Amino acid sequence: MGVDARQLRYFLAVVEHGTMTKAAEAMHVSQPSLSQAIVGLERELRTQLFHRTGRGLVLSAAGQAALEPARRVVHGLAEVASAVEPVRELSGGRLDLVVQHLLSGWGVAVVAAFCHQYPQVAVRMIEPPNWHRIGRTVRTGTCELGLCTLPIADGEGLHTRQLASRELQIALPANHPLADGEGPLEPAALVDQRFVTSPPRTVWRTLLEEVLEETGRSPVAAVEITATSGAIPLVVAGVGVAIVAGQTVHQAREQGAVVRPLRTDVRMRVGLVHRPGPLSPAAEALIALVERDG
Repeated sequence: MGVDARQLRYFLAVVEHGTMTKAAEAMHVSQPSLSQAIVGLERELRTQLFHRTGRGLVLSAAGQAALEPARRVVHGLAEVASAVEPVRELSGGRLDLVVQHLLSGWGVAVVAAFCHQYPQVAVRMIEPPNWHRIGRTVRTGTCELGLCTLPIADGEGLHTRQLASRELQIALPANHPLADGEGPLEPAALVDQRFVTSPPRTVWRTLLEEVLEETGRSPVAAVEITATSGAIPLVVAGVGVAIVAGQTVHQAREQGAVVRPLRTDVRMRVGLVHRPGPLSPAAEALIALVERDG
């Protein structure tokens, strides 16, 4: 079974107090329980640690040899507990978070709220070079949590928690024929449009394909762009139209595009991914904060 910390603490208590009875009183355990632990320790070490004398217990040569290592182990365990306590109590430690570029604005808001509530926990927030790296970044332990759109690429073996879903809308140039209407647009209205969109098998392209799926048509790309921040200026310039959601809706309006809702059940789903097993207190706190405040 191996030597355990409880046995070493009892061993040191006997050394300090001189008898099993006094050591048991100091450790707030019964004398038989403490004696049994010492016998078990001697059995595990295959040697006698004490000489029993009429006046109490005296360390044997083996006991003398074990004394300082036992003190170091018990002291080291106390240091471990002291080091872990700030992390457990959210008064220290660090949280590593990878955030998809598309959600960087929301990620900043989430991290800001977390930092205000837990100012002593350091946060490392990184942005992967592309959407497909998020799963690997979490799976390898580089980051504990990933904030991303769902389903995640390369998400095998990871747990996901959906946090929100965003309605899809369409960003149009101000002089576009569809810009003057009111109310939601049907997917059929987009069939003959040219789109500013991301490359195949990426978030925006997949959402666009799902919207048009009921029409039996595939999207025609006027421009394929990897940086979503560059899509809206191209829309405003009249190059094409673009699917938008969440913070991108506000960005499109601020830059001069007209944004109209779409009549579709397709949504951009947003969530967190993490490895199986228990999460750190900081990660659990961030998840609770997002689920509470949205």
